[in-house]
Amino acid sequence: MGNARRLQPEDCRQVKKTNLETSPKAPRPTAALSAPKETKAPFAMFGWAERDAEVGCKKTYNVSASALKGQIYESAVRAHDRRQVQKAMRTPQRRPRGKVTLEAPGLAMAPDGEASAPVELGFVEPAAPARLLSSQFPSKVGGRPAWLSLQLPGPERLRCGGCARPMVFLLQVYAPRDRAFHRALLLFCCALPSCPRRRFAVFRSQLGRINEFYPPEPEPEAEAEPRPRPGLRLCRVCGASGPKSCSRCRWAHYCGKEHQSLDWRAGHREACGQALGEADGGLSSLNILFPEFELVMELEDSEDQELENVTCVEPLVAADHDCLSEGIDQGELEAMAKHESKEDRIFAKFKRRIALAPDQVLRYCRGGSPLWVSEDNVPSDADIPSCACGAKREFEFQVMPQLLNHLKVDSLGESLDWGTLVVFTCEQNCDHGNEYSAEFIWKQDFSAGHL
Repeated sequence: MGNARRLQPEDCRQVKKTNLETSPKAPRPTAALSAPKETKAPFAMFGWAERDAEVGCKKTYNVSASALKGQIYESAVRAHDRRQVQKAMRTPQRRPRGKVTLEAPGLAMAPDGEASAPVELGFVEPAAPARLLSSQFPSKVGGRPAWLSLQLPGPERLRCGGCARPMVFLLQVYAPRDRAFHRALLLFCCALPSCPRRRFAVFRSQLGRINEFYPPEPEPEAEAEPRPRPGLRLCRVCGASGPKSCSRCRWAHYCGKEHQSLDWRAGHREACGQALGEADGGLSSLNILFPEFELVMELEDSEDQELENVTCVEPLVAADHDCLSEGIDQGELEAMAKHESKEDRIFAKFKRRIALAPDQVLRYCRGGSPLWVSEDNVPSDADIPSCACGAKREFEFQVMPQLLNHLKVDSLGESLDWGTLVVFTCEQNCDHGNEYSAEFIWKQDFSAGHL
């Protein structure tokens, strides 16, 4: 997998262009839509600037919210404006040649005729470090985790099950929902090239509006460089809980001996004992972390969803019409159908869908369905364990392979890789107080024929 070529945005654009330019003209399907499980976007589109949403963050990512422009995060506005330009540039290519009738405005039609839940797409954007502090409730990729509850999981919970070494922070999603004014999901992974079985772990944290860590009203955005929170002992290297301290200086904290040893060789040997203490920010000069970005969200364009779903059905209708007109017998039709395997159709659908926004790194659709990259290794209901509270888990979001292009993982030697990482969470959103609850993650790789 390390030397395999990753899926690039250019591949997605090319597939989309080919589909649009070569698809024969054919009648477009019309289907009745059933009511979706949830009709509003549930992710961090809602914030303090969204008047009717009882969830917590200072501003909103929703560029369509009932808010002044100053109440919308600049990164969200910037990302939205850029994608509007991209959309305008590809409009001549993607304009439907007919009209699709939808009975529920704003909802995409799936090929089976059912309404699909709204999907929110995540994109990475540069951001000032102060914007990514815990007190700002960010969604982010890389760097150190912006812990929500400050009652952190112990270092032993963040060790890889394959090599037993500390995992590193990959990303977090700030996703408030019912009965959780603040709610975040944090994803960790093993980045050790020699690990025989790289593992991933996801944790859920949620707090009420009145809690012991943050004021009930939003804090102003910090302008100074971030400093460790007073009294919170974090590992200087990775930002996880740091119960161990340097035996000489006592102010350097670590999650375990592995990171303490790395930091010692990286420069703490010279700094230890000097009168620096917490004045140096308490952070190691060693950088084993992924590059840091803000994660901003935008609803998937409903027009693009309609077009993608139509292109899934249109070639089949047109092919059937052409075969009948040319008088091809039933045996030849069956042979042609078998030529394109189910595996090819699933992967083609994946590429068509992400081609609509090729730089997406995350798809959020709580209670919906993931976008699989292969028919292999798709979990059954029995493969997804129930929550510790006894409730079933439901799909919440998935991490896309495009994120790998931003992580600079090739420097790890045997490159980190995945087709998609799919996160399932407790459908009852059970409350464990200030503790972090482990949720379930499923890793699916690309099949050998699609690398």
